[in-house]
Amino acid sequence: MSENNYIFFDTNALIRFFEGDELVRAILDDKNFCISVVTEMEIQCKPNITAS
Repeated sequence: MSENNYIFFDTNALIRFFEGDELVRAILDDKNFCISVVTEMEIQCKPNITAS
């Protein structure tokens, strides 16, 4: 039986991920994650965030 495990990210965690936080990146390594529509809108309102 196959299990799909997802981590649900809030805005602060996603910002830390984009900023290169090693702890957050280690947690996400090879994991599936999802975000809410609200988090997506909040991230789009912060244009100076870039993926490393």
